[in-house]
Amino acid sequence: MMSSRIEHGKSGPFRPPSFAYVYHLTTELQQKESYKWHLWKITLRGNLADHCSEPGVVYSFAKSFASSVEAGDMVVKHETEGAGTAETATAETIITGDEKPSPF
Repeated sequence: MMSSRIEHGKSGPFRPPSFAYVYHLTTELQQKESYKWHLWKITLRGNLADHCSEPGVVYSFAKSFASSVEAGDMVVKHETEGAGTAETATAETIITGDEKPSPF
């Protein structure tokens, strides 16, 4: 779904990156017999510009983050369930250092 979007620009059709859109991510409980597990449910909400007051800032942050992941610069700290709370940071905190509500 994310890579199948095609937009029409000044130079013709193009495939925008997945971070040009807003998605709603949730999980759904699945079960069969005595087994239970969760699956991702990803719903496209629309274009970033339609859902954000500062789409350029969010797009730049997402593009920078994607580049860091591709370069292997990101380190993920996994937590086990019930191990405590993780410190969270919004896009505004990372970009500006200000504790403001996240723009998305």
